Amino acid sequence: MATFFGEVVFSASRAIDDDDDEDSFANENSEVITLDLSPAFSKTTKDVGKATDQLVVTLGPAANVFADCYILHQEKETVGTMNKRLDRDGQPIEGAILSRLREHTDVLLCKCVKDIEQHLQFSFVEQLFSFLGNSNTSVTILSSCSGSDYQTHRQDVSFPIFRCLKTSSFTGEVAAPHLEPPNTISGLASSALSYCQIHGIPAVMYVIYTDSIFMDSGAITAFNPLLKLQPFRKVAKKTNNFQGIIKAAVDRPSNLDSLYT
Repeated sequence: MATFFGEVVFSASRAIDDDDDEDSFANENSEVITLDLSPAFSKTTKDVGKATDQLVVTLGPAANVFADCYILHQEKETVGTMNKRLDRDGQPIEGAILSRLREHTDVLLCKCVKDIEQHLQFSFVEQLFSFLGNSNTSVTILSSCSGSDYQTHRQDVSFPIFRCLKTSSFTGEVAAPHLEPPNTISGLASSALSYCQIHGIPAVMYVIYTDSIFMDSGAITAFNPLLKLQPFRKVAKKTNNFQGIIKAAVDRPSNLDSLYT
């Protein structure tokens, strides 16, 4: 499990047969992440990277619905998708959608629609940033975690809690307090932020801690302080169907969505 900054590697369990363990390892090794560009962008990858000043990565239902309400309802174009395949020639399983607004082609949004397993996270992050190929790109990551993961000595904590982590090269204003030690972030958010730290890319990650395991409007609107800062101040426009999108997300069957990434 990757954590920011660092990595913890768990040893394999011996509670299963060696053959099963080897089969599982072989399956993991054969899985790959591919970046499949839309036809309109298949020959202009360098142009997209050079034009991108801001990358926004949304992880999990709360962050994705926030993006739907303020960004993705506008006229946009799909740049491509990040897909998981069982092998290079296998059928794609869509993991993330890359989009940009027609009015703001300098902002690229990566909306993660499926969980990316641990053994594929490095490949996902590396391909995403290799595609951009622009060290001047600034990165914003939105994610959410269970309130039970938040560690504090305070007794008067109320949820949702909004916190951030940033790389040493990020010098911009932030919309939330810094995440207090000994709290850490894991998963794809950690992998992306660690990559940015290593490569000197200015990046900030925002995380919502909530005490509900399912979608609620509070977890979505907790991201609202971001609307005062770039790139959201420039590109965000509240959809006329705001309440409809929120209600549809909250009412979604609980067996289909868990809030956390």
